[in-house]
Amino acid sequence: MPIDCLVHIKGNDQLESYFKGVKTKGEAIDLARNYHEILHKELEDFKKSIDPKYTKKPFVKADNSKQIEEIKSNYQKKIDEAIRLDDKRKSDEDIVSVAVNVAPLFSTKVDNQAQAAQLHNSPFYKGFKERVNTIAGGFGLAVVRQDDVVGAYNGTTEVTNVVTVRGKFSDVVKFAATFGALTPEVQDSTIASMYVEAGSEKHNADRVGVGIDNVMAAKMAAKDAGFDQAGYTLLDDEISFFNVFDYPVDDFDGKIDTFESKYQEYGGKILSEDRQALRFKYIDAGERQDIITETEGETLRQQQGGAGFRDAMAEAKERNQNFLIWRELNSSPVVEEYRVLRQKQLDLDQKGESLSVTEAKKIKELEAEILTPLASIISSDENRFESAKAEIEAIAGHLSQIISGAFKSEFGIKRPERAAIKVIRWYDSQPNNIGDGARTNIIVNTDGDADLVFSEATKLYGTQNDRTEYENTDLGYPKRLIEIRTSNGKISELQVMTPQGYLAKDGVKYFPDDAKGKAAESLKEVRKRLGWDIPDGVGHYFYEIHRDVNIDKKLRTQAEPVSKMYYDAFLNPDSKVTKEEFYNAVSAFKNNVDSADKSEWDKGNEGKSPAELDAFLANTKKEGGGDILERAEVTKEAEALFVELKSIDKIVGAKNRAMAIEALYSGEQAKYTKGMVDKAIAVNKDYDRIVRGMEESGLITEECTI
Repeated sequence: MPIDCLVHIKGNDQLESYFKGVKTKGEAIDLARNYHEILHKELEDFKKSIDPKYTKKPFVKADNSKQIEEIKSNYQKKIDEAIRLDDKRKSDEDIVSVAVNVAPLFSTKVDNQAQAAQLHNSPFYKGFKERVNTIAGGFGLAVVRQDDVVGAYNGTTEVTNVVTVRGKFSDVVKFAATFGALTPEVQDSTIASMYVEAGSEKHNADRVGVGIDNVMAAKMAAKDAGFDQAGYTLLDDEISFFNVFDYPVDDFDGKIDTFESKYQEYGGKILSEDRQALRFKYIDAGERQDIITETEGETLRQQQGGAGFRDAMAEAKERNQNFLIWRELNSSPVVEEYRVLRQKQLDLDQKGESLSVTEAKKIKELEAEILTPLASIISSDENRFESAKAEIEAIAGHLSQIISGAFKSEFGIKRPERAAIKVIRWYDSQPNNIGDGARTNIIVNTDGDADLVFSEATKLYGTQNDRTEYENTDLGYPKRLIEIRTSNGKISELQVMTPQGYLAKDGVKYFPDDAKGKAAESLKEVRKRLGWDIPDGVGHYFYEIHRDVNIDKKLRTQAEPVSKMYYDAFLNPDSKVTKEEFYNAVSAFKNNVDSADKSEWDKGNEGKSPAELDAFLANTKKEGGGDILERAEVTKEAEALFVELKSIDKIVGAKNRAMAIEALYSGEQAKYTKGMVDKAIAVNKDYDRIVRGMEESGLITEECTI
């Protein structure tokens, strides 16, 4: 039977020759499109030959990809419906189609479709979907398709993957349980569901699907109807609501009516609605552990799935166990009490105030109690952090090739204890959110180069969900920082800086071995420009003091002007910072740090100054530079403090005296650090002790002490 579209070319020798041998309609259409392009070129050439000034128009191929996708989608729906009708009548031992809802991220929420699209298109999400195929295959399941959706529950919205697989329902439950622990961030639960006959023994849930044409209108209407709490899943053209009989949604049908009414008010058009009976299996992390343990035993006994699959089962078991430990810790009274105190600490810090002595002691005790289990959880993820480290270094290597002379500076992964304390204080005890477990720097020649590389990194790897910072900090440090979610889901940190910025922040010793010579030359140039030997690598010293909210606010604030001065000396080619100016500022700051009471400071923060700074201060003092000015300033401040302490001694009542002393270093009117006050009190006590001893020995009269 001839192809219909070729009937019309009968008698045209040229076209008949062109289409000779065509057997299918698809081949004919493709050749016709190519011939259209040939004719277009001939016509444009002809127009140009007539008018040399004529500008030829390029050939534009018709884009019918959208229509093709619509045809495919409609065709798939018909196939799904046919399979669904057949599966409803099958037993547990038969092969059926089952949908598994699993979210790759536990701690990352999305606010809009743009954020969701970024995550769905990111490298980690693609790696996650590839692993779905591997693990499903290990259970003997065939993956039919994977749909990228947005899911909502308990007022939060997250990216979700709905995996449709074919196999026995019992095997799908094992897969759903296992994969919930192998996602980039372990899930609290996963769901397996399939269509069944309404009213049957297996019917334990309903699904209502509403065809939509406006995603934003659907999200707003779902929230108005209360489904952001009850839960839904959202595709581009359909939103689904679920009512599970064991824990039913209050007034489910009323909420559906409200949704549809609100959706149309927001300008949406309802394209379809269908209600289906489901067999619904909710798998909590606790039940998951039992399923994984049993499945792992079966796998080992029967030697199923190969070594890679058995390794995955062992990984799932360990990660789920750690998740259960974390979940219990996260909801414990210890963590709850810590959160309240920590928030109070941060709020007080904004006012320049601090926790009471009792509260400060308590928050330390709570941190210590949380630290051990959290550090153990982070330690168990060492291999994934190492993998993230290799990936972020590869990314840095790629970006370094954009600019001539650029290079990367690498670091080891963050130690579990240090990572844990950071997670406790800054990430609400959620280890998934730590951004610098693995990190690297890119060093470029100029600020312009740094901006270019940072812009490219942001364009290629940035998302609205992960941190991107471009600013000069309160300490004068030019921060260009981007967090990149690697393919295993771990967030890693990349910073871009100039040699001068890196010299100030960390110093020559942190440069890679093959770049240390260049770093030393850059430092030499900075020193030549300034006319004095500024120490390198002091910037992080100021940062460690400034970021620790357990340190007296006055001392932390003192870090800002001296740090800005320091970075200006390195980064500003016209800097006028003198040796004496820096010496006086940094030595006064260091004296205050050294004399401060460090008992309540962050664990590991001893306020120890870098060896390079110590050498600079010692050499400058030996030379006599700035020494007189420093001594005069310190003596003047100390003299005022001793006068105030002497006045406080005359206050009646020990409690009143204690309050007056605390006011010297605490509150908005504070003039000194706690360390300075404590040292002055100690000096007074020593003085009194010496005087008493001399009086008892008859070496001094009372009149001499007046």
